[in-house]
Amino acid sequence: MLLFCLVTFTFLFSMVSSRNRMRKQTLSTHTQKKAYYMAQGGIQQALLKLRLLHRKAYDAGAISRGVCPFLNPYENNVVSNANPDRATRKALDIFLSDLKSTSTSPDLSLRLTGGTYPIPNSGTTQWKYEVTEFNVDTYYMRSDGSVKEVAHIKAMGYAFDPRDLVPERRELVEKSVELTRKIK
Repeated sequence: MLLFCLVTFTFLFSMVSSRNRMRKQTLSTHTQKKAYYMAQGGIQQALLKLRLLHRKAYDAGAISRGVCPFLNPYENNVVSNANPDRATRKALDIFLSDLKSTSTSPDLSLRLTGGTYPIPNSGTTQWKYEVTEFNVDTYYMRSDGSVKEVAHIKAMGYAFDPRDLVPERRELVEKSVELTRKIK
């Protein structure tokens, strides 16, 4: 009888400890996914802004490299910084100033059938994102007269769940996009 109780207790203890470990691992993975999808949300907001304000993005990228946005040589070559002294990130910083989750309205509650379900962005559970970097890596001309900039976007997503043992999960997502302007 004593042996049966010992084996049963050992079996129950291993089941409970395995369940707790699995629950913590699942919660940690879920929080990491939240951070990743928040960073993807930042990338999507940046791409939407690029689509709507493509000329402003193009001009800001050209100015950040010290190149006049209307420069149009008629050859297929890479443009170096013509005036590195005139390169400034001020236009890019203005372009990026509202690409974060804190710039939206604080009341993002979702109303479904008589109940209010707030998006957890306050209190102990916080989700947020921020576009941390927007750089123009290359700037080149094509033979058809179009000017292309290849921009690199980085967004950081944050997720915090008080049940998780890690204070805050962070996830970095990067994307490269091409901005085109055709000057005739």
